[in-house]
Amino acid sequence: MQTTLGDTAPDTAGSTSEDRFDELKPKTGQTLRLIFPTTRVECVYVHTLEAPVVIDGVIQWETKNRKDKSTYRVYETRFLGRKICLGDPEYQSKHGGLDPRACPACQAAQDGIAELIPEPRYAVPVIVVSTDRNLEPQDPPNAKVYVLSLTERQYTALTKAIASIRDLYDWPPAHPVKPSDADLILECEDGDWRRFNWKTPKRPCWAKTRNPALNAYIGALWKNPGNRPTETQLQLACGRISDLRWMSKDTQEVVDAYALVKSIETGGNGRTERSGGQPAEHAQADGGSLSAELDDLDSVLGDDLPAGPADGPGTGDLSGLDEFAPREAASGNGHAETGEDLIAGESAGAPAAADGPGDDLFGEDSAPPAAAGSGAAATAAAPEDAASFDAILDDL
Repeated sequence: MQTTLGDTAPDTAGSTSEDRFDELKPKTGQTLRLIFPTTRVECVYVHTLEAPVVIDGVIQWETKNRKDKSTYRVYETRFLGRKICLGDPEYQSKHGGLDPRACPACQAAQDGIAELIPEPRYAVPVIVVSTDRNLEPQDPPNAKVYVLSLTERQYTALTKAIASIRDLYDWPPAHPVKPSDADLILECEDGDWRRFNWKTPKRPCWAKTRNPALNAYIGALWKNPGNRPTETQLQLACGRISDLRWMSKDTQEVVDAYALVKSIETGGNGRTERSGGQPAEHAQADGGSLSAELDDLDSVLGDDLPAGPADGPGTGDLSGLDEFAPREAASGNGHAETGEDLIAGESAGAPAAADGPGDDLFGEDSAPPAAAGSGAAATAAAPEDAASFDAILDDL
């Protein structure tokens, strides 16, 4: 029987705090040193269900700030939840990202509610190292595993940060890059909006030659399956797992709210509070102004979002993009002090040099994961890289 986790009592029956893994939510101004111990990234389509608010026939508006400090207005909305799409990812990848056959939110999006178009979200385990003000590991060492959830824009920024590891070691463009070749530095520009900046990567602080105590601590931490999120917990960091009944109920609330807003804006009962002549900066119920809103969103969040993976969320892992796909190793001239001491054996791409990167923390998990569809809970087991990573750590 399908496990359902939703927003109301019937939809959350049986849910406990143990269903979710601690999610990394940096605060504004915080800078973190992160280790990516696996290439596996859970990726699913999700629907963000938000209903515009109307009080006594008056549409409510909210003022927001762009990065350049200018302001714009959008509908004030009531958040109903972010839920994993019930559609089939393979079908969606061939039909514009929608599966109205199985998912009522996809049906509503196809009927004109652009705000219900599903979007890919990503979740990946990360190890946060406790550091001092200079981002150097604390003594005694300490670290914790979290789940980092990302929008498609944030995921694209992460892949660029991983690519920048080449600059750290002066590797040529053809040299393969693995996320664990360096520690990634995440700066939180705005914790409320989840605006992240990826700073220049640093050489692994957990290398045995540099910090044997931290090397042993990180190895023991990750070796314990109880410290790692399950596939279901990664999914829950992307969105709630629901069923057809409750997805239909929440979708209908959104549809009804937009129908009321459209009626008011086209001269029905009620009035808007928009100042005279000011264009509405939102997507109408018929989807007519969606492009305008996306352009405005780019001005809020920064550069335009590069095109996502051609095959949709099913390609969402740190080795699935062309940039990080397995390839023949090219010789480099960098001198890397990596965490290769956690690795038993030789690199699959090239022999490990004493001063260069050998294997990574990943194990044998380079195949892209399948996107989660139908909203069914995945088997609560450790990630597939667990067994090989246990073997990797046997020499500690």
